[in-house]
Amino acid sequence: MSAPRTARGAGALVFGGGLAVGLVLAYLAEGRRPSAPDANAPVERTGAVPREVRLDALRLRDTLGAIVDLARAGVPQVVMINSTNCGVCKKALADLRDEARGRRVARLSVVTIEGADSGAVVLAAARVAAGAVLGPADEGGRTLLAFQFPGTPIFIALDSAARIVATMPGYPGRDAFRPWADVMFARRVRPH
Repeated sequence: MSAPRTARGAGALVFGGGLAVGLVLAYLAEGRRPSAPDANAPVERTGAVPREVRLDALRLRDTLGAIVDLARAGVPQVVMINSTNCGVCKKALADLRDEARGRRVARLSVVTIEGADSGAVVLAAARVAAGAVLGPADEGGRTLLAFQFPGTPIFIALDSAARIVATMPGYPGRDAFRPWADVMFARRVRPH
């Protein structure tokens, strides 16, 4: 699937996840190209994730309607792709709420296929305060996310340079999820 191109030139960002999940996100880079990764930085490969993949140029819409960056360079974080009708997503959020004990989950960005406003409703019902609540910027983005993610949730760990360092399709349960929560609460920089 190809992304539209701007006059300056932009490309499609392709990344993969395990269990035969082909994760493809298209984005406009506004003329920026990702820099080469640090060759010394270890990258966990939980799926077909190319070393050079970065998410710092991907942009989505927040709950205020502003177009924003998904990744925040300089801050390790976890991105959760979810859907409003995903029972497994709700279980993951319930366990995360218990882990948070009322604290904001600052290093969690939740991207809801149905849009940021729908994601805000799901998070409010789960009583989870995420660092960012995002959704596709337009109907085409919603369609892209819906077809590229045949199952939710999908968790993507980003390092401080906004590179993908691990992916986790599905929710394996509280104990296996704990290292991911540790990244969200700034207790570690990578889940593994």
